Amino acid sequence: MASIGLVLSGGIAKGAYQVGVLRALSEFVKNDNEVYISASSIGVLNAYAYATNKLKFAEDMWLNLKTNGRGSWLKLFKRSSCLFDAIDAMADGNEPIENYLYTACFNKTAFKLNYIDLHRVEPAKIKDYLKASISVPVQFNAVEISGNKYLDGAMIDNIPIFPLLKYHLDYIIVVHFDNSSYIFENQYLDNKLIEINFLDDRIII
Repeated sequence: MASIGLVLSGGIAKGAYQVGVLRALSEFVKNDNEVYISASSIGVLNAYAYATNKLKFAEDMWLNLKTNGRGSWLKLFKRSSCLFDAIDAMADGNEPIENYLYTACFNKTAFKLNYIDLHRVEPAKIKDYLKASISVPVQFNAVEISGNKYLDGAMIDNIPIFPLLKYHLDYIIVVHFDNSSYIFENQYLDNKLIEINFLDDRIII
């Protein structure tokens, strides 16, 4: 049995690419493998869909998001509640998350980055953390949860490998959209990384 780390970065509309990767992963990673997940921003929605066996829902969500061009993606996310509506439909508040699933959220109240393990969160609050994960600062209001206000943590850590470092993993699959490789000073850890990188200089596609 292998222990696998899975890291999904943010990237707004680029997150659609991650669904295909997750579908392939679900076909090849057997149930007896342990999967530890960490994600940021839009990657959190895809990670949640993977962890709760709702990849078809995520795929349909991306296929049904329609815009009139590249620049309208940000307008769509900013001016409509399409992603929040998708979260309301996908997360019913009753489903437990079997995998460790970390989301990078900026705690505006404490002014620090928190890695929230949704595996340990009360099911009724998971929906709020998902919404906080995609609430880009300035563009969205912070989401209040248990007395703290949270925002998307991608501006601080868009490729959140850090929460997985405490586990003894056989390898870590990193799906991101940056032009440079993710390199550690620790060669032992570098040898465990499998990068799937969709290169594009644009912030939004």
